[in-house]
Amino acid sequence: MYFNSDRVFCSRNKKELRMNIKIVIMIIMAISISCSTTAVKKDIGGSCKNMSDCKAELICKDSTCQKEKAEENDLCDVTEDCKTPLICSHNICQKEMSEGDSCSNEVPCKENLSCYDGICYDFSKNNFKDMKMLDFASSFKFYTMSDNKGDSIEVPDFEKMINWTKKLDSIDRDMKFVIGLGDHVKKGRDNKFISFMNNDNFYHNNFYPNIADGENEYYGDGQDDWGAGKKLFKELNLLERDNVTIRENGAEYYAKFTINGINIHLIQLHFPDQPSNIDIAWPKESREYMINKIKSIEKSDNDIIIVAAHSRDGAWYDYLTKEQLDIVMSKVDIGFSATIHIFERITLPNHNSDGTLFINTGSITNGYLTGGDGYLELHVLKNPTRVILQYIDMDKDNLGLNKDTAWIKYINGKIEKLK
Repeated sequence: MYFNSDRVFCSRNKKELRMNIKIVIMIIMAISISCSTTAVKKDIGGSCKNMSDCKAELICKDSTCQKEKAEENDLCDVTEDCKTPLICSHNICQKEMSEGDSCSNEVPCKENLSCYDGICYDFSKNNFKDMKMLDFASSFKFYTMSDNKGDSIEVPDFEKMINWTKKLDSIDRDMKFVIGLGDHVKKGRDNKFISFMNNDNFYHNNFYPNIADGENEYYGDGQDDWGAGKKLFKELNLLERDNVTIRENGAEYYAKFTINGINIHLIQLHFPDQPSNIDIAWPKESREYMINKIKSIEKSDNDIIIVAAHSRDGAWYDYLTKEQLDIVMSKVDIGFSATIHIFERITLPNHNSDGTLFINTGSITNGYLTGGDGYLELHVLKNPTRVILQYIDMDKDNLGLNKDTAWIKYINGKIEKLK
């Protein structure tokens, strides 16, 4: 019997080879299955049917792989990391506090609420307890004074105004500018106000005066020397200020202030008590200048228009045509007048709660009768944009919120008392 050993060996090798090939194929299939399984693990935003479709740190929600939201007091980077309605504040997921809840820098209030003195407030309700709270809520503030007739810080009420507008309980109040309503100098007096304007850095750069009969008399030949008082502007650097446009007559101007996204448009008009002829005291050209300037302003809820004129009898609006008055009432937010030395709010027929808020500014050092000495503070607030205007009575011992003489003017909207 013939036996071929080489053939037997070869046959055995072939069997082993086939077995090895099967093993390799099984290993490859296993690796392929494993790789295929790994490949379906989706990242954030990938489609999924169940949790196994997503990477280990993700969950399948709404057929999308997404990061599981953090619980209250868990760490976070952005609010989207936290479960609703939590927010991410100081890298911790936490609740937003509602109106009246306790709050802090680390525990914030809900949107449109403000944390003041550890409590969440809705300042859109104008629920201010005191002046400090109103200062805190305001976007910015400025003030108006009139008829000091040359008086300066040597007069107690003037000095008190300066101190009150600078600080409240050692907190810097950061008044942005001062509007003057005229009669800031007086012939025959010491007129220390002039040296004050030149030496006080804030007033020298941020005082926007009105020219009235007192200025005409001091710098010219009398109260009826129309426009002579414009020399007061040279005492300041008003002519060089970038935000001021002086009219050709040199006695009237337009100033624009843009602060925290809000525009203040100030139109200062020359309307002295004298001469007696109204067409000379307040010429038709001045009224037309005012109307044209008002028309040129593209009014939005962030534009506040103020018109100021010293004016005979404190009532420049009485000398407008119906058409002119309609334009004023439709666009001007605040109308200032002076000369009578008494603070008052003037309402026109059918406009008690809308249109222009007309105010006579009184006098800071020469107040008459029941008015007393005083000045006006104006706080500008947002959401909604509005001005809270109040008369500050210098007979008071301390600066406070006086709701009896305070009004709210909503820009392009209604007028109401501060309650």
